[in-house]
Amino acid sequence: MKLAKYLKLKGMTQQQFADKLGCTQNYVCKLVHYQSWPSREAAEAIAEVTKGKVTANDFLFSDE
Repeated sequence: MKLAKYLKLKGMTQQQFADKLGCTQNYVCKLVHYQSWPSREAAEAIAEVTKGKVTANDFLFSDE
């Protein structure tokens, strides 16, 4: 599942997700808009926070 879709489905803002992830809202924004690739550590944290709904593979191709 794409990160943007996950956030929308959960009714979560980028800032709320950033707080859970321990990063900045700007970083989450870049991930959502495919302007940045998550590091291995960030991808693992995203998978953990989303309970496996968003994985590293979900950042491979943009739906935009």
